[in-house]
Parts: sequence; structure tokens; C-alpha cells
Amino acid sequence: MTLQRAFQVMGVVLVGLMLLGCGSDGETEDDEPAGEEQQAMGASVDDQQSEATSDVPVMSEAVVIETEARLDNRRQMQVSGTTNLPEGAQLQVMVERESSRVRWRSRVNVSAEGDFEAGPFGPGSGLPDGMYLIEVSMPPANVQPASVRERIGERGEHLEGELVREANHGLGYEVRYRSQIELGDQRSIRYIDGS
Repeated sequence: MTLQRAFQVMGVVLVGLMLLGCGSDGETEDDEPAGEEQQAMGASVDDQQSEATSDVPVMSEAVVIETEARLDNRRQMQVSGTTNLPEGAQLQVMVERESSRVRWRSRVNVSAEGDFEAGPFGPGSGLPDGMYLIEVSMPPANVQPASVRERIGERGEHLEGELVREANHGLGYEVRYRSQIELGDQRSIRYIDGS
């Protein structure tokens, strides 16, 4: 057998194998509708996922935070608050004594009802009288849970209002609320301002 004849035989064998691989056994017509059905099913799953994603309402009102402080029996401060930020939003609550700049911090999550509570703040001996700053902040969206990012945007672009500002280093937007209070002699708290 010559080399040319060997190549011809191999060519015929390869063509035959390719035809067998194409599956011309009558099932080709059945395979096409199944492929179309799979594509249609895939499209409907994609549609359902995008509908589910679009059903999550984004923040459309200005961010609101309100706080209330009280002293416990050890003269340490408890801070409670309400907000319209989404459930699960991670907040940082900070209390600072203005005269010494000593700070206490706590991380909390917003409840389903829009509440949060942090504390106790202060040394074991209790807080002395004086002026204190309460600050509640929400770090940028990239550190928030996915369910929160769906409402506020991947960079916090749906956040608005006086409490919203651009985060450092181009990380989007963050929230910051501040209130100043005064602790008096009779364990009283007087609110100076809230912004």
C-alpha cells in the first residue's frame, strides 16, 4: 500500500467517524426542541432572579438617625437609637468625653424594627460630669452585608440627606450623625444639639 492510498483510507475512516459523531439516528429533531426548552427555562430562571433582585426597594428617603442616652446604676452610658437604614446595617456608636478626648466604641446592627442599642460606655468608676459627644456612623457599603447593599447601592449611591457624605479614598458614601450632651450633678443628661 502506498502512502497516498493510506492517507485516502484514513480520510474515509475519519469522515465516517465524524458522521457517526453527528448522531444522524433520528434523534436530532428531538434534541433541538429540548435545547430550545433548556434555553427558555434558563431565560425564565434568569428573569425570575432579576425580578427578585428588582423587588428589593432601594433607599429613597433621606437617612434619619435619632439617639437617646441614659445612665445606668454604675453611671455608665447606654445609647439607644432609631433609624430608617435597612435591617442588618452595621453601625459604629462612639461616645467621647470632650474635655479629655477619651473615647468608647461599640459596633451594632440595625434591627428589623429600625432600632439599635449600644453600651455601656465609660470607665468602671462611672462617667464624670461634663460634655460628651455621641457619634453614630455607618461605614461604606463595601463592608455592609449584601442585603444592605441591595437597598443602599454597591457604593451607597442611594443614600441621601444631611447625614450622608462621601467616604475617604473613593469608597462611595457613608453616614455620620452627631449629638452633644451634658451630664449634670443629679445623673441628668441634657441634649445640646443633634446633627
